[in-house]
Amino acid sequence: MFRPLKGEVSDQQRFLEDILVQGFQGVAISPINPDAMNGIFEKVAAKIPLVTADSDAPKSPRKVYVGTNNVAAGQLVGETARKALEEAHITKGKVALFVGRIDMQNAIERKKGIEDTLGKVPGIEILPVFLDKADRALAKKNVEDAMARYPDLVLGIGVWSYNGPCMADAVRSSNRPTKPLLVVFDEEEETLKAVQDGIIYATVVQKPFQFGYQSMKALKDLHDGKTVPAFIDTGILVVKKDNLDSFWSELRELKK
Repeated sequence: MFRPLKGEVSDQQRFLEDILVQGFQGVAISPINPDAMNGIFEKVAAKIPLVTADSDAPKSPRKVYVGTNNVAAGQLVGETARKALEEAHITKGKVALFVGRIDMQNAIERKKGIEDTLGKVPGIEILPVFLDKADRALAKKNVEDAMARYPDLVLGIGVWSYNGPCMADAVRSSNRPTKPLLVVFDEEEETLKAVQDGIIYATVVQKPFQFGYQSMKALKDLHDGKTVPAFIDTGILVVKKDNLDSFWSELRELKK
């Protein structure tokens, strides 16, 4: 596994260049910036099967995308957030979105899905996105800044996995009398604890184990000359207090 520790496009490009000369027979990647990497993707795909996972590169010559329909996932988060506001009898206010970077395809598509649903609710204003460059300290500070800057902030949405724990931590330690509702993505342990504690209203989870399994299966099938669909949808689920225990039990079994 090759991991760009700083989340830079140049790191992924270098990894792919190395892979091409090391005799690999296929590669699965979660692209940081799909448009910026299209040149290297074309170079890779000309020699070995290319699969994208978690975040897509739809303009590239990749054979398969394994992961979530991120527009649909964003729409589900938007609908879940709308229900949270309704249950709290909140009819107006501001919403803040928190994410590492907005040039990754999954962030672009999730934002679109949120705007397609929550953005159409009268009285609700979605603020410009708060970016943190995948820095958890900055991610927490962004939430603190949003709560301080906007007294009418009624809802926060975490677009990437680590945003949930950072948001929960900021809200938990805040002295603000009325704290914003939180709806996030993914199933980090601290996110699930915050759902249990009532700090996070809900999280929309994916199936990252399937990202890895289905990516490797697709590469093997392509190598064996089998037909593989261009999109393998691994599915999503809303986790709230009422179904948290069953989801958590299943997740812990998978982690074994």
